[in-house]
Amino acid sequence: MAYPMVQAPTFGEFRQRLERDFDCRYIADGEVSINGDPIARLERDIEGSTRRYAVTYSEDVRLAPSVVRSISAQLRVDSTVFGFTIG
Repeated sequence: MAYPMVQAPTFGEFRQRLERDFDCRYIADGEVSINGDPIARLERDIEGSTRRYAVTYSEDVRLAPSVVRSISAQLRVDSTVFGFTIG
């Protein structure tokens, strides 16, 4: 659960921190789409494999704690650095 006084990050803030602190890559090449809407992906190399997470969020969208947890779990990063304590 997020602390009430911590504002959820925007997708842009979250993505930048993933890239800076966890060596993640944001790939928006437009090759994959759903109903014509492009899908980007976040990637992170860890333990000899590449972890991926498909994203369709705009840079200014605030992410729900469950989304931060889901992306963090898939990319194997510590979600508590984003101001959340998630059990």
